Amino acid sequence: MGPKRKKGKKVWDRSVFSYEKSYEMYTKGILMNKPIPERGLDNWELDPLYKRQIQNRNWGTFCAQPKGAIITLVREFYANANVARRPECTVRGKTIAYDPCIINVVYQTPWEGQDDYSTLKDRVTPEEVGAFLCPNGTTWKRCFYYLSLITSLCNLAGVEFSPMEEISYAASPINVGFIKLVSRQSRPAAQPMPCPLSMEEQLTQLWQLVDCQGRYMSEMLQSIAQKQGMTSDDILPYTLGQEGTSVRDALMEEAEGSEGNWLEGE
Repeated sequence: MGPKRKKGKKVWDRSVFSYEKSYEMYTKGILMNKPIPERGLDNWELDPLYKRQIQNRNWGTFCAQPKGAIITLVREFYANANVARRPECTVRGKTIAYDPCIINVVYQTPWEGQDDYSTLKDRVTPEEVGAFLCPNGTTWKRCFYYLSLITSLCNLAGVEFSPMEEISYAASPINVGFIKLVSRQSRPAAQPMPCPLSMEEQLTQLWQLVDCQGRYMSEMLQSIAQKQGMTSDDILPYTLGQEGTSVRDALMEEAEGSEGNWLEGE
C-alpha cells in the first residue's frame, strides 16, 4: 500500500493579502459581514447654529454626502489592517496610512486639539454610537464601516481598481432636524428640580397613561377585527369602555359588585 498523500495547503494571493491570517479573516469573516455606508448631513446650511459651528470648524467636506466606495478594496483593507495592528497596512501593493493626520487631510479638517476635561466630558463610547445608529438590539458588530473614507485613502495612495468592481453608494443623508430632536431628547437642558407630585397628581398621571394605552389597544383590536370581517360583538369582551368613556370608568364598572373597590385600595 502506497503512502498517503498529504492534504494540499490552500494558496493565498500574496499580491492582495499581506499575511496568511489576513486571507483567513477575509474568507471566514469579512466576506460575510455587512457594509454600512456613511451618511452626510442634510440641510445644515439652513440652521444658523449648525452652519456657524460647521463653518468655523471646517467640517463642510466631512458633512457632505460621501462618494461611492469600492467594496472589494474596503474588504481587503480590513483583512490586512486587522492583522497589521498599526495605523497603516498594505492594499494591492500600496501602503495605506490611516492615522488621524491623513484622515484630516482627506476631510480637510485641521486638528486643533482638545483638552483633557473636554475629552472626558464629551467623549462618546462605541456602545453609544451603536445604540444610536442601530437601535432595537441590531447586531451591528458584524459589519464594516467608513467605506467612502477607506476608498479615498486607497485613491490617495494610488491603489488601482477595475471599473467593474462592486460600488457601494452612500445612504440617504441625515436631516439636521432629526439630529436636533434626538439631541433634545437625550440631553435635556438644565432646569430647576421640579416639585414632587402629590399622591393624587401621581394617580391622575397614571390613569392618563393607562387610558391612552387602553384606547390604543382598543383601536388596534377594532382595526384587526374589521380586516378579519369580525363584528363588534366578537371583540367587545376585549375592549375597555364605549366611545367617550375613559378606561378608568370602564374598570370601575367592571369592579362594581365585588367586595370593596380594589381600584381605590379599599
